[in-house]
Amino acid sequence: MKKILLIIFASVGFFASAYLFPSYAKNSNVDFCPVSKDGIVGCDVVRMSEYSHLGNIQNKFLSMPFLGMIFYGGIIIYLILKNFFPKKIKKFEDFLKFDPVFFASIFGFLFSMYLTGIEAFVLHTFCFYCVIQAISATMIFLINLFYFIPFYVFLYKNFIKPILFLFDAEKVHEAFIWIGNFFGKGKLIKFILQDIFVQRNKKLELDLFNRKFLSPVGLSAGFDYNGNLTEILGSISFGFSSVGTTTFSSCQGNEKPRLGRLPKSKSLFVNKGFKNLGIQKVLENIKFSDKNFQIGISIGATNSPSVCDTKAQIDDIVKSFKILNTHKNAEKFAYFELNISCPNVLGSGNLQKPKDLEDILSKLSKINLKRPLAVKFPNEISWSDARILIKILIKYKVSAVILSNLYKTRDKNFDSQELKKFEGKSGNFSGKPTEKNSNFLIEKTFQEFGNKIKIIGVGGIFSGKDAYQKILLGASAVQMITGMIFGGPAIISNINSELVELLEKDGFKNIAQAVGKIQNSKFNRK
Repeated sequence: MKKILLIIFASVGFFASAYLFPSYAKNSNVDFCPVSKDGIVGCDVVRMSEYSHLGNIQNKFLSMPFLGMIFYGGIIIYLILKNFFPKKIKKFEDFLKFDPVFFASIFGFLFSMYLTGIEAFVLHTFCFYCVIQAISATMIFLINLFYFIPFYVFLYKNFIKPILFLFDAEKVHEAFIWIGNFFGKGKLIKFILQDIFVQRNKKLELDLFNRKFLSPVGLSAGFDYNGNLTEILGSISFGFSSVGTTTFSSCQGNEKPRLGRLPKSKSLFVNKGFKNLGIQKVLENIKFSDKNFQIGISIGATNSPSVCDTKAQIDDIVKSFKILNTHKNAEKFAYFELNISCPNVLGSGNLQKPKDLEDILSKLSKINLKRPLAVKFPNEISWSDARILIKILIKYKVSAVILSNLYKTRDKNFDSQELKKFEGKSGNFSGKPTEKNSNFLIEKTFQEFGNKIKIIGVGGIFSGKDAYQKILLGASAVQMITGMIFGGPAIISNINSELVELLEKDGFKNIAQAVGKIQNSKFNRK
């Protein structure tokens, strides 16, 4: 759509310039100009002025219409070449390190504003066809800006986020859920969003859980806990998401505050406590309208005093999986996820004990789950303990381990002043503080079990480099939440673009080739 719009407006500008050029070349009157001044049409006033030629040099090839033909014609030719020779043009742009059309559009817009200003404030009349050219140049600039992802990231970080961060974090979260759900129902809105933010690239495609993922970047469980966003997330460049974590019974979550922000620490205070509508209603909410977007669903034990001992948790989770497994849409999910690691619920940590993990996996194996199972691990766990649990996962043919959940320790990983806001409040933390442990677990797991179980990396992803590091350490895919909240929805597209650049720099033809190849990368390891 971008190329089509650019060619349309460039063509309008070209023909307006071409119409004026013969009059400038022959120094003759311009026909059909509706604006006049003192009995002389505005087009001729402009033509006879000192501003009609570059440097006031009276040569037809330095006339503004001829320069306009060069400008608009050049854009049209470049876009046509880009369509027929994409790889060669891409190499050319990589060499230049910028898009020539975007650069030209900035110059064209500013120059057209200058000339229009001359007409308005110096000549006090307008050339109708010059105005058409100015409108065309402006539209070409705006279209380029409209499709320029870093613009949206800049806009969010510097203007939108400061305003949003003035309000309660949970209310803003709920507002975004409502907006995302509303936008997801509009085909036109989704088409526009996809056209702006989604740039498909085969280098990012991967096969996981016997499904094709168009991007390795997903939304982690904990954001779309009621399944309201499955129709919109693919339109902002996510490849997949984990709905939930959902539970057998509905849950209102823990006492407020349930969310908070630590901007300097690049972290969120989280104490949701599995707030959700319950497995039955969540399954009703989930829509599978986007065939290019993969959906997983995370299940945990209901956060309730009656479901806080190990046996009750296992029974509660098994009941949820039975409902999920017999649901009409069960096989449409890419994967099922078992969350054994949320630190914000009653009975937290019970299922991290080897005997109890084996007990629940044994019961789930008897259900014959219709989709592959992934298990989400805690962040602060020793490798010796994690190693034992991973061996149990492999024994029960679990397909993937998700590394990892929230950070509990309030230490030097945080800005001390920001931590003071949450003194005495129950809850744990996401974002950058989780990154070191997450990466350690990914690396160790891949080194010992990389050929036996897949890894999904979670924790501290704010850029393509952050995501790429997890992939190089052994993650087949990654998930995020906090990075999106701090960087805005456009950051997902930015991360995908950065991943492509990093893959090309290292000579990998596909994201799968980079998994676990930290030693073969030019990427600077942190």
